[in-house]
Amino acid sequence: MSLIKYFTVSAIIVVAILIASVWSASCLNSIFPTNGTADWVQAVGAVIAIVTGFGIAAYQTRSQSAASSEERSAAVRAAHTLSFHAIAAVTERLDNAVTLEKAERRRRLQGNRTTEMVYALREFDTTRLPAEVISDLIRFRSNIFAINERITEVYLSEEVKEEKDRRSVSERRTRFISAAHIWEEAIVIFNDFQQKATSHGATCRTITGGTALNDYIEEIKEGRVASTTKKT
Repeated sequence: MSLIKYFTVSAIIVVAILIASVWSASCLNSIFPTNGTADWVQAVGAVIAIVTGFGIAAYQTRSQSAASSEERSAAVRAAHTLSFHAIAAVTERLDNAVTLEKAERRRRLQGNRTTEMVYALREFDTTRLPAEVISDLIRFRSNIFAINERITEVYLSEEVKEEKDRRSVSERRTRFISAAHIWEEAIVIFNDFQQKATSHGATCRTITGGTALNDYIEEIKEGRVASTTKKT
């Protein structure tokens, strides 16, 4: 119920109480014209109307606050679910990329699906969220977007027609070092966001890289994957 409707109902109730008290006072005054019973009834009715008005206003305020809080919690849960599916899609795509996957049709379909998830996350209305989670979501989705764009960029560079500009598939593993670092950062941000989201009713979900991606990250940490300096 909107705020205008709440105040309308409150006003009607208060006016009804006042009318009832005046009517009761009028009836009593006609029956007992010489005593002050009618005045007392009218005064008590006025007090009851005032108290009732304050009570209804307080109740409406609490109800609206609870409704607003639930709306924010629902938005947090929605953002958390969308973030999970976005990072899961990007993780799968990055995992396939570092395996030097060559299945063109599968690769394109996966890229389209992942890009759709990433853009859906970017379009999420952050004004619906409580302040404490906005920063995490913005940082997280910027990382996810960067990873997905890097994968697409690398794939496209391998498909150009000019031989002099075409990149070899065998170079691909050296070109995803920055993407792997950003992915690790995105996982940390997601877990921080998720911890806050659970207080709004979100369900904890675990994101892990595939075998190829995990092995690739270990190779980077051990210095067995060196970045190329000629082209990016």
